[in-house]
Amino acid sequence: MNSLSNMPLVKVMLLGVDTRKTAIFSMAFKMHTATQFQLVEEAQQADVLVVDTDGVDGEELWESAHANFPSIPRVYSSILEPKFDVAYLPKPVKVETLFPVLRAALSGVVTYKVADAASQSQNRERLSFKLKTIRIPWSMNQK
Repeated sequence: MNSLSNMPLVKVMLLGVDTRKTAIFSMAFKMHTATQFQLVEEAQQADVLVVDTDGVDGEELWESAHANFPSIPRVYSSILEPKFDVAYLPKPVKVETLFPVLRAALSGVVTYKVADAASQSQNRERLSFKLKTIRIPWSMNQK
């Protein structure tokens, strides 16, 4: 009996992702044991879209995916935080975040909220402080 046949199948389409990163996604998908992830070439077959917005036309690609496939959940992947609430996959992509974000997107859950990010940023600013250099006289001859 093939153990893969008992696993749910999730079809993922990558947009704006180069061949090297596609190979990394493929490798990560093969290692996952709870769900079978499969890369597909056509959005009509996809259960979820992962859109890399760091390219020259990344934002345009995101808008195009939203306009052309409004019923397919999308994951926003970038080194920059998004300016809207979305299922967000920060780069560099880590296996520990990849699968939870994909599951969240499939469930319609937002993983990044602008309001939460803004309040966290304010908290970090309040907690940050400048270190003061204190000079302490010290000599090797002291006993």
